[in-house]
Amino acid sequence: MRLPQSAMIPHMNDAVATMVSTIAHSRKFKVYERDRSMILHLASQGHTNQQIAEEVGLHYNTVGKWRVYLVECVPLLNFLSEQNPRKLKPLYCEMLADADRSGAPLKYSNDVRS
Repeated sequence: MRLPQSAMIPHMNDAVATMVSTIAHSRKFKVYERDRSMILHLASQGHTNQQIAEEVGLHYNTVGKWRVYLVECVPLLNFLSEQNPRKLKPLYCEMLADADRSGAPLKYSNDVRS
């Protein structure tokens, strides 16, 4: 079932919003971490998936999938920022990572591909 647009606007506390904005605008993080942080950052400002897709350079379906996932993670991030702020950024970066790859094993290791 599709969520209403108002449910798709994440309500982050100041610590989480600052961290997300910092990662979204940083050059020290991986591109996918910055793109996904930018999705959450722009979603918190009330942008639509189409607007975010144009800004980030991804397809709007991809933006929608990540938006739903990240909005569901926001309450946990808010809770963690209050309870244990030192674990906030590592957990958030772990949430942004891709799932394990299905299918045939890699021909080249991640070290070679980097």
